[in-house]
Amino acid sequence: MGPWSRQIAGNLAAMVYLIIAASVVSFAGLVALLSVARSAAYKVREARVAPEPFFFGMTYAQAFEDDYGLIWQTQVPALELIWSAGRRGLPMQSLKAWFHNAARLYPDLFEGHTFEEWVEFLHKSRVANSDNGERLHLTALGCNLLDYCRMAG
Repeated sequence: MGPWSRQIAGNLAAMVYLIIAASVVSFAGLVALLSVARSAAYKVREARVAPEPFFFGMTYAQAFEDDYGLIWQTQVPALELIWSAGRRGLPMQSLKAWFHNAARLYPDLFEGHTFEEWVEFLHKSRVANSDNGERLHLTALGCNLLDYCRMAG
């Protein structure tokens, strides 16, 4: 082997080592970036996860079948009352009378639950919301549910 061929072989070996080193560093950097992105995505997802509605993954028709039907059918008058107040919402005090009347009509459904728990149920179901805790208004989901109830009869 001549001097030129040894020099070319040495240069090729150096290039191969350089490519291998660059690949290892790039791979490690990519793994680090992916872990940072995953961590950031997890934090964002944790921060904006909204509670799923009570009937998440169901159609409205399914929500009104069997056990869920009684629950939502009893809520329709309250949803209509809240809807009638418009964008300003209905004062919470106005709903207390409805709640106590419904508790008398459906003792099995409301027994052991307070007015505040019932309002929380509406919030968690995402059918109603309150901006300041004093007035309750329907959400888009609540309006859709009420429209379905009216069409279904």
